[in-house]
Amino acid sequence: MTGKVDSIKLDDFYEYNSSLDYCNSTLTSLKTALDSYQRNKFKVENSIYFINDQLKDYALLIEKEKGYSLFTETVGAVLENKEGEIISHKVPLFSLILDLPDNAFPLFPWQQNLFNKYIYDPNIEQRYLDSEDNFGLIENQIISRMNFDPMLVATINQMRRKPRSREILELYFFRLLAKNIEEIDKDLSEGNQLQFDFFNNYPPRDMSDDVSKLFSHHFLKAKKEVQEKKLINGMVSPNSLEWDNLQQKLISFKTQLLNIKNEHLNTIKDLGAKIINVHEKDKILDELYKDLQEFFKKNNLFKNDKFPSTQEIQNVKGGPGILKRINRGDGEKIKKMAAIKKGYQNFIDQQKKTSINNEIKSQENTSDDLKSKVEKPSESINYKANN
Repeated sequence: MTGKVDSIKLDDFYEYNSSLDYCNSTLTSLKTALDSYQRNKFKVENSIYFINDQLKDYALLIEKEKGYSLFTETVGAVLENKEGEIISHKVPLFSLILDLPDNAFPLFPWQQNLFNKYIYDPNIEQRYLDSEDNFGLIENQIISRMNFDPMLVATINQMRRKPRSREILELYFFRLLAKNIEEIDKDLSEGNQLQFDFFNNYPPRDMSDDVSKLFSHHFLKAKKEVQEKKLINGMVSPNSLEWDNLQQKLISFKTQLLNIKNEHLNTIKDLGAKIINVHEKDKILDELYKDLQEFFKKNNLFKNDKFPSTQEIQNVKGGPGILKRINRGDGEKIKKMAAIKKGYQNFIDQQKKTSINNEIKSQENTSDDLKSKVEKPSESINYKANN
């Protein structure tokens, strides 16, 4: 499984739900650790060192989960440097906590932001009408759910991502509204005849058909993009209740993140300079080194343990993108060719060291197994002889 929404199959929902349950449970433990630190940081000497290891361990446990990757994908979280350039799509937990907006919502690609498909009980709907602000009214007395064609919703959502397509969508929307408003309000309908102002000596005419044609062109283009990017999961119906259940788990995780942010924002900021930033930079560099290793292996570039030149990387497909990441590095001090080259060599040396240690342990285990297999038959023979 790739961790992307479009790859989820029906059999995968259990794994993702379990992963999110684990994430939520671990996040609860993390919050408990922060609560304890907040209460005792002035009482227990060197309490910073106790919380240090706890937070890093909890963060690592959560970050490696499929449920966490799914959450960051559905809320559109990425890691950027100070210049606004995307460093990584794998977002460290504490960066997410600090920067997650209150209105963040885990959306699947075929959904629209702030789109509610439910129709409530008439008494509930009346409460919304009577309310002055409509905020804070969370209801669960549902009559029905409207299931729009996911391809339609995904296409409209895609149109909203492009400035001109979004403008055409609004034009088309108001054109339809003006055309049909008399069914709702006859006073308004009299002043809502479509009128067009003309400039640069264009002759006046009815532009309604032009708006419709423009909408058709932008709509079909957006639909093609949705199909090409596989924004609609073809393995499980987007109207399946499994998606609703999975989304509730994602929302629960978001709620916990925001609770931690609201209760411990200053504490996390204080700790950030000491432990969190180091953890995040290490993750960015580790991801870069792993991608470099895969890139070099695929293109046969790391020959005789020698880091390839800028020109060698540039000439390979995908090379310019790799060079940009090398220049960005961790977005702070460790960046550009010389520093990344040195860091990558340390990364390779550590891998070799780990591999040798594992091989030695494997040989020791094999030797113990052979010894055990030799001794046990002997013990068995002695037992028979003595009896």
